[in-house]
Amino acid sequence: MPLPDYVRVRLDNGSHVSVSRARADQLGLKPLKQPGLNRDGTIRPAKHRTALGGGRVSATNTPTTEADASESKED
Repeated sequence: MPLPDYVRVRLDNGSHVSVSRARADQLGLKPLKQPGLNRDGTIRPAKHRTALGGGRVSATNTPTTEADASESKED
């Protein structure tokens, strides 16, 4: 029995996954240009969307308030 035709699609959460063409049509998903299978014929793993920078806030990116600036003393 031959494998179904796999396509790469983008889910609502931004992840890219490989699904059969029939399932993509059933769900109303538009195939992407990337292939759904690897060169060796295996299904490509999901590529999940992640926040840039790991979602962490560094001390250099914290905003300063006007009160901090006005309290500085100049001699």
